[in-house]
This record gives sequence, structure tokens and C-alpha cells, in this order.
Amino acid sequence: ATVKLECTNRTSEKFTFQSPEITTDARGSYKIEVTGDYEDSDCDVNLVKSPRADCNDPTEAWRKARVELTALDGVTGPIRFANNLGFKKKEALPGCKKVLTDMGYYELKDELGSEAV
Repeated sequence: ATVKLECTNRTSEKFTFQSPEITTDARGSYKIEVTGDYEDSDCDVNLVKSPRADCNDPTEAWRKARVELTALDGVTGPIRFANNLGFKKKEALPGCKKVLTDMGYYELKDELGSEAV
């Protein structure tokens, strides 16, 4: 997949940082180097595109992950980790719809109908 880090100033809503688009490795891992402190910005890693045509819907729940990029957040050290990101397959695997609904992934409730209960 391809991801990008973008930071937006909370007051002006203007970009304070934009990384180049980064392609993940085979395991979905990536690294984005950032210099500076973004205490007054909201920084999100965003999905840009999927390498798979059958799995390229950037779902609302997994399309971005917030990352705090300031030394004033109580986290020591220079490394930050973003939460998981993910695309939704066009056709769910058997049994997945119920599991995702049980996990609280409510976007599927309309698709499931009576299966969601």
C-alpha cells in the first residue's frame, strides 16, 4: 500500500508537514522520517492507494491514524507508531462479516441484515 503523513495546524488548518508518498513493504510496514516539533498540529498517516484492485476501499475506520509528533506528549525517544490502517475487500471472505460486526465495525450492518444478530 501507499501511505502519506500530513500535519495540519489546528488553528489555521494549513499543512505544516507533508511527507512524500511511501510504499509499504511486503508486511505492510513503513518508516517516515520527520524533523521538527508539531505540537500545534494534528498529524495523520493516511492511506493513499492499495496495490490490489480487489481490496482498495479505504474504510472510514482504518483510512488514517493519528500520530503525536511533539516532544511534549510524554513519550520519550524519537520513534512513534501509528495504529493499523486498512482497506476493505470488495467481496468479504466467508465468515468475516459477522466477525467484523462483532468487533464493532458497524459499516457492515446494512450488508449483513439478519446475520448481524
